[in-house]
Amino acid sequence: MNKKEAKKIAKDLREKIKYYNMRYYVDNVSEITDYEYDQLLNKLEKLEEKYPSIITEDSPTQRVGNDLTKEFPQVSHYRRMLSIDNTYNYEDLIDFNTRMKKLSKNQEYHFFCEHKIDGVSINLIYENGKLKNAVTRGNGEVGEDVLPNIKTIPYVPLKIDHEGIIEIRGEVFINFSDFKKINKKRKEEGTEEFANPRNLAAGTLKLQDPQKVDRRNLNVFFYGAGRLDNLEVSTQSEFIKWLRKKGFRTNSNNKFVENIDEVWEYCKKWEEEKENLNYLIDGIVIKIDSFDLQQKMGSTMKNPRWCIAYKFPAEQVYTKLKNIIVQVGRTGTLTPVAELEPVQLAGTTVKRATLHNMDEIRRKDIRINDVVLIEKSGEIIPQVVKVKKEDRDGTQKKFSMPDKCPVCGSNIVQIDDEVAYRCPNFKCPAQIKGRIEKFVSKEGLDIENLGESWIDKFVDEGLIEKYSDIFKLNYNQIKKFEKMGEKSVDNLRKSIEESKNVNLSRLINGLGIPYVGKNAAQLLSKSFKNIEEIINVDIDRLIEIDGIGVTTAESIVQYIKKEENFNELMELKRILNIKNKMNTGKFVDKSFLFTGSLDFMSRSDAQKKVEENGGINKKSISNNIDILVVGKNPGSKYDKAKEMNIEIWDEEKFLKNIKEKE
Repeated sequence: MNKKEAKKIAKDLREKIKYYNMRYYVDNVSEITDYEYDQLLNKLEKLEEKYPSIITEDSPTQRVGNDLTKEFPQVSHYRRMLSIDNTYNYEDLIDFNTRMKKLSKNQEYHFFCEHKIDGVSINLIYENGKLKNAVTRGNGEVGEDVLPNIKTIPYVPLKIDHEGIIEIRGEVFINFSDFKKINKKRKEEGTEEFANPRNLAAGTLKLQDPQKVDRRNLNVFFYGAGRLDNLEVSTQSEFIKWLRKKGFRTNSNNKFVENIDEVWEYCKKWEEEKENLNYLIDGIVIKIDSFDLQQKMGSTMKNPRWCIAYKFPAEQVYTKLKNIIVQVGRTGTLTPVAELEPVQLAGTTVKRATLHNMDEIRRKDIRINDVVLIEKSGEIIPQVVKVKKEDRDGTQKKFSMPDKCPVCGSNIVQIDDEVAYRCPNFKCPAQIKGRIEKFVSKEGLDIENLGESWIDKFVDEGLIEKYSDIFKLNYNQIKKFEKMGEKSVDNLRKSIEESKNVNLSRLINGLGIPYVGKNAAQLLSKSFKNIEEIINVDIDRLIEIDGIGVTTAESIVQYIKKEENFNELMELKRILNIKNKMNTGKFVDKSFLFTGSLDFMSRSDAQKKVEENGGINKKSISNNIDILVVGKNPGSKYDKAKEMNIEIWDEEKFLKNIKEKE
């Protein structure tokens, strides 16, 4: 393999890994097993090690995964939260022990073993004894402050007797018993059940209402240290004792062990006995006990060298594949899903598994009525690993994509050589629901009280077919729906009325035009005065805009040329009060970036203020940033901005400028 070939393979690997990272950390959905993910990452690491010049700044090997959203204030960790390298067998543990001998320079060392709970990492920051922040892992350097939700856990200390800054790290999870109770209630209410405890814990931490969080009974075990001012403990085992003394809940099953053989005994014990626990573990974390040795051994860019995780083999079980159904997405893409004979796997009842696409079905030769091996190792949605072909009895049927859409009956198309099959019917109810969800989302018109369940109901009842129908709802008719009382209808009406005053960039983003995301929507708003100019634009004018490529330009023009889209844009123009301050506001031609935690407004509200005043929000630090707004606990962006001579504002100056401009 030459450098050119390696560069191409590395690029493909990065794209795959970034996609799986986004699905796992942002969407809480894992489409591949941990082992398969590690194999991809290891392959990329080896390529980059052999050809260092092909390494890119955004390579997954240069950073850890990311679960950032824009719903909570962002706060920097004082010390990075690194990920832990994985191992899957005894031989790898022996190799780890050999590395420890070398790194310790034959100094005596012992281990501390901990249950690897399949939950959500949290970092509590105390300042002079007071709990100030509860920060998710985020990208390892910056996470989201979910303090109000963490406070619902009754045993989390709000104050401790300690001077200085200290970071206490733990894992948030939901017990199996509570998980079953919650799902039982949801089943009785006719609502969709949660896939597994980890998914429920992750979703609960991101809820905006602490009262709802409180009803979910979150749990947490504390185990880790970040910054430790004025704390003299020399080992992990001593630190755990200190945590217990201060009132932090720790896992009583964790254990100090003398050597690698005892580590292996501990791993095998809990691999066999994990089913007896009331929480989900997917492995064991093994740490060098001595803090002094940990510090000497150090870490790579993403993993501590003194720590490793032994992952239990992925849980697998055979069951019958009863049927393959097809789901239709917002853009018309058809996705095959396996309906299974219900089976217990990783603590939950599994009824469905993802099949990805037709290529995957053909590659694995999956057929209806097959006995299939499904696998789930902490994943939200299990997957079919292979078919037990020796069990075929002649009743098996090959699956092929339907000729017609299962929702609307339109003829299915496959464009060129795409893997995807699509429903071309713009008025397909499944597509309508997806488009409306995008339109009313936070980055669209942000209609708070119009959620997925009501969108489904309104579309099914024929009340909503296009965006403008939202603003023509018959509220008296809606009041007759079950669970839609006077107060709910009033809240919905208020949300819809408030959304009529909309920024042009948010309207464009909400339309869901292919290849037009938030950044492109801002560029269009900055380049044109109003919606009329955009409606009448041609491709040549669009490609003159820096940041709008030919593909995006063609997509915009094709979208507007469709009669139904053109008519809908004209109707929205009539109904809405569409503002555009991108080229008239006092922040015009200014690009902003935020870092740290803001006190007086959320990050998303601050970004709205920038847009309302004609500015553009950026996601990362670069020479194109005009102003960096710094909140509390700023991250590395702050230091880089100073090096690059970027203008820096604190929150007070930002608020003052907003008031002057309003």
